[in-house]
Amino acid sequence: MGLVYDVMYVAIRTSETYSTT
Repeated sequence: MGLVYDVMYVAIRTSETYSTT
């Protein structure tokens, strides 16, 4: 399940970055 967590983490980080912009 490591891959799932990795994808979710990356998605959250990307969303945060776009939201901050």
